[in-house]
Formats: sequence, C-alpha cells, structure tokens
Amino acid sequence: MITVTENAAEKLTDLFREQESEGSALRVFVKGDTEGTPEFGMSIETSPSEKDEIIEQFGIKVVIDEESLPWVIGSEIDYIESVGQQGFTIRNPNVMAGCGCGGGACACSAAQA
Repeated sequence: MITVTENAAEKLTDLFREQESEGSALRVFVKGDTEGTPEFGMSIETSPSEKDEIIEQFGIKVVIDEESLPWVIGSEIDYIESVGQQGFTIRNPNVMAGCGCGGGACACSAAQA
C-alpha cells in the first residue's frame, strides 16, 4: 500500500523527538488543487480517527484518511539529502503529475512533516 524507507523512518524519529511528539504518527493526505490533480501532504498526527488506515514500518505509524487512501496506494515515503534539496518526498508511480513536482514525486520540507 504505502512504504516508508528506513532513511525516512530514522529522520521521522528524529523529527518527532525534536517536536516533542514521540508516539505520534505521520499523516499522509491528498487534496485536489485548482486543476484537479492530486497534491500530497504530510503532517504530524497525535490522535488518529477510528476511520483512518494505520500502517507501521520501522517503528513509524503512517495514518491515511479514507478519501486519500486510493491515491496513496503504491507510494513510497523517503528522505533525500542532496545539494539542491533536503526533505521528505512522496513518490507514487501511479500518479503522473501533482504537487508541481511531476513524475509523481512530491517534496515536503522537514519543517512541514
């Protein structure tokens, strides 16, 4: 359904610790933009709903709401560090555009997640 790389899990653990949010989950959501293409987002979730899908990998809980669930199938959450970019990414090979990133890869800075 959705995978979290080991590198992303380590960075999320650090982020939760920095935000004093140990035990929280990562919420992944999708919203449409003005052109109707999906836009992926991430946030820290402290109290998931009973209707949320919860997946756990490498000790990180990922929470997805019902409406976003079909859009995130096949996605991978990773953390990249390069000269031009640093942050979390959501790659979904099933979505060909979105987030202005193209190719289904969406980047979110560490401060947003």
